Amino acid sequence: MEERDRGIATMTVDLREAAAWFRETCRHVGVGVALLDVQGRILAANDELAALLRTPADELVGRGEDEFVHPDDRQLADWGIGDDAQRTQLRLLRPDGEIAYAIRILRPLRERFDGSLALAHYLDVTEHNSRLVGLAELGEFAQTVADDRSGAELVSRARNLLTRHLALADDQAAAALGGSPDVLELLGGEDRAFVRSIASILETAQARRRAENARHHLAAHDGLTGLANRATFAARVDEAVGRIEAGREYLCILMIDIDGFKRVNDSLGHLHGDRLLRDVAQRITGVVRPTDTVARIGGDEFAVLLTGLTVPEEAEAIATRVRDAFRAPFAADGRAVHLSASIGVATARSRATDPTEFLADADLAMTEAKSTGKGRCVVFRPALRKAAAHRIALEEDLRVAVERGNFRLDFQPIVELATGRWIGAEALLRWPHPTRGLVPPLDFIPLAEDSGLVVPLGRWVLRTALQHRVAWSEQLPRCPDFCVSVNVSVRQLAEPDFPDDVAHALDATGVPPSALVLEMTESVFMDAENGTLRTLEAIHGLGVRLAIDDFGTGYSALSYLRNFPVDILKLDRSFVAGLLGTAQDRAVTSAVIGLAHQLDIDLVAEGIETFDQLEILRELGCRLGQGYLLHRPMAADAIPATCPAA
Repeated sequence: MEERDRGIATMTVDLREAAAWFRETCRHVGVGVALLDVQGRILAANDELAALLRTPADELVGRGEDEFVHPDDRQLADWGIGDDAQRTQLRLLRPDGEIAYAIRILRPLRERFDGSLALAHYLDVTEHNSRLVGLAELGEFAQTVADDRSGAELVSRARNLLTRHLALADDQAAAALGGSPDVLELLGGEDRAFVRSIASILETAQARRRAENARHHLAAHDGLTGLANRATFAARVDEAVGRIEAGREYLCILMIDIDGFKRVNDSLGHLHGDRLLRDVAQRITGVVRPTDTVARIGGDEFAVLLTGLTVPEEAEAIATRVRDAFRAPFAADGRAVHLSASIGVATARSRATDPTEFLADADLAMTEAKSTGKGRCVVFRPALRKAAAHRIALEEDLRVAVERGNFRLDFQPIVELATGRWIGAEALLRWPHPTRGLVPPLDFIPLAEDSGLVVPLGRWVLRTALQHRVAWSEQLPRCPDFCVSVNVSVRQLAEPDFPDDVAHALDATGVPPSALVLEMTESVFMDAENGTLRTLEAIHGLGVRLAIDDFGTGYSALSYLRNFPVDILKLDRSFVAGLLGTAQDRAVTSAVIGLAHQLDIDLVAEGIETFDQLEILRELGCRLGQGYLLHRPMAADAIPATCPAA
């Protein structure tokens, strides 16, 4: 201890001289300066260094420089006094723990103090380094955007950057990010640019998140109605089945088909049709529970997933509410539109339920509701699966039969009621199945319509009927105007090349166009805007005659007779049966016959089965008729032999 004190006393003169020189030399230097000995002790310090370290100058004297250097930077601060000046960037510690950045230039004082002392200049680069750190953190923040952080976390990090690097309060940081001019005016140009950079990155992140959310929403929802889509609905069914508490709850699927929507959509146009579908979605959503999942499965089909039911009857009650929600008309294009819904109901109560079969069961029940009257609710029963399997097998057999032409045509004469003369015959399609026997038309014609097989099948019927007409002409020389009537479906008329098919069939057989009558139901005439009118006009332009079949049972309107090229009305058999009923029934039939006369349109009464019906029709002035009383359907080769004019 005494030896150390003696050493210090020996240096006293030198230190005083050095301190005096330091004060004289470094008084007006604008940077921090310190006089150091070979051990790195501070012998003197100016006011700028004291301000940089936030420590009074006299308290710096006698302390080692290493006390003020960050521990991680101490190995960089070489206190050995070499021959050349040293330049080092150091982090300096202030008493409150805050860090200051400085570039230290250490130069030995060889000439004046014989190299035993050194002069250290400290250039304060704290603000500059803070900006660099801020820019580095800005880059990290930009990377955070790509890390799919939550929106709240991104905003919090953005505000934290501003509070740390620009010394803004939290509310000021929030205002700056929002573009507040009051806060931005307080900042310098570089700081405002820093704020704009963060705000831009934040907006990019938020825009990206909005786009991602929109993409996920679109992937999971129907773009038109905003409801869950088919894939989302199937996934939720799968999840719900996996969560069933056996014996304690029921799941239910309602499969909903809007009856006749295609007809309405075609007549209103797709813009109003889309609005109508959105209204339908709102109706359904409005009558189910908030916990239920409503989805648009596709087209005009919707579905509802019901969970947590205690008894299956709850599902039937909700299905009834959905059906009844369609009783009030919808508004479309300034008109009241009446719709109904066919609903299939399927329930499950076990985790062993196959979700795919569960959905299929609801669909089968909906198909049953639609095919048995529409506007009904049908609960699934196992027999529907058997019927569906039968239908699938029958459709496959039908496909093979169409490919091989395994059909035949029978013909029912069309008779002039006053004379009994045959003026033509209607072709009736028959399918003699090799194992099922004769399949009724009501069993396979709808199947052909739904599967699209009716198009190639219709071509076969048209060609075959005309071929029979050619054979008859040779055996009925006294009946050159004998016509053949062929039924045509809506699907056939929707084919753009159907008029060409008719023209080619006539050319191939040589049958005069006037000898061909194409019969179609009133549903064909519902829309003059979807190409139907052009198709019918093209066919009529060939010289072929057109007939409305089952007239009076569909959507009868005088506008059809005015706007479409109609030559013949075929009065539905229900009117003929009503002739023996009330006077009102007879008056309606008389009015239809009178209308045909006024429009110069032929009228054929269908389903004549009694002499009384025949007499009344004659009295009412009906010229033509069909029915079992007149003649039953017969094989094609029986026509020449049976025809009264043969």
